Amino acid sequence: MLVVASEPWSSEWWAEARPLAEAHFSETDGDDIEPRRKFKLSERLMALMYEAGAMRLITARRDGVMIGYHTWQISEDVESEGLLVAFMGGWYCAPDNARAAVALFDESVAVLKSMGVQCIFPHHRTKGRGANIGKFFLRRGAIPIQTTYSLWIGD
Repeated sequence: MLVVASEPWSSEWWAEARPLAEAHFSETDGDDIEPRRKFKLSERLMALMYEAGAMRLITARRDGVMIGYHTWQISEDVESEGLLVAFMGGWYCAPDNARAAVALFDESVAVLKSMGVQCIFPHHRTKGRGANIGKFFLRRGAIPIQTTYSLWIGD
């Protein structure tokens, strides 16, 4: 049985999500996008953001086992005072769970609407299973507004 629902941040949640997050990072970034950018989630920052109401976690579980997650960062739009917006974070489902992935997105939209969010900013990476997910967003009425680049400027 598939259950998709909002869940609170906790060390237990992260312990379950971590293997999925590591697979997600490997699939979409790996060592060939920016090898100096290593995956290590800031648990402290995630907890602070969740407690401040600036982070939402939507989880997909099949028979109680976490198979996917969708994260959103929520804030007031600095360029449009009073407008609550959400920026998509990670969206990942274990392979062969396309229906759960769609359910995660749809539940995310419902949760965000219930919070008063009026505009969301979904995105996708150019590598991995989600490389062509832009078509999914377009079918839901999204419009492309930006292209983002990665440029390492550290030592």
